[in-house]
Amino acid sequence: MSANDNTNEDSRPIGDRLRDLIDQGLEDARRHDIQAAILDQGFTQIADNFDRLADRVCARFFNQVAQVKERAPQNLNPFIVDMLTAFDPVNGGPKFDPNLRISLSVNNTFLDMSPQDIKEMPGYIRLHEKAREHNVSLNLMNVTADEVRNNPFPQPATLMIDFSKTYASGAIANASLYPDLPPRKVAFDRKAGGDFNL
Repeated sequence: MSANDNTNEDSRPIGDRLRDLIDQGLEDARRHDIQAAILDQGFTQIADNFDRLADRVCARFFNQVAQVKERAPQNLNPFIVDMLTAFDPVNGGPKFDPNLRISLSVNNTFLDMSPQDIKEMPGYIRLHEKAREHNVSLNLMNVTADEVRNNPFPQPATLMIDFSKTYASGAIANASLYPDLPPRKVAFDRKAGGDFNL
């Protein structure tokens, strides 16, 4: 059926008909659970691939640093500064960017999520556990309802993994979106001979 087909006897303007359908969907009591599941699935996928993403961002830089250190150690620091500062004409970005920006596969225009909603998502908690394990900062942008509504120029929902900052520094800068993680699991070492307390 085309947008101009009025056989359904609704001759109102197309905008009115569309908004009625959108409002009907957004007023459904299941809205929040559906949106949370979509968003959390994205967080879970990133958590599942975190090790590979970390390697993709850092491995080449580590290899280049190792080569310079071996060939000309006196040039190591200038090399690092150059990599962080100069642009690579081939990729149009810094020679090395320790910030990985990941666009979340979600249309944030109609999201209605609070920071607390996000912090309780299992995939988001797993993502933070991976970031803590690697000791890197996370910054979630343009996802909460207040953030999207108060932005005159809406931006896509984005997760930034900042490998140049610690997990703790990210928690200070983005406290409202850092979950209370369970303590890290400590591996039991039989060789250490220490007491094992339950």
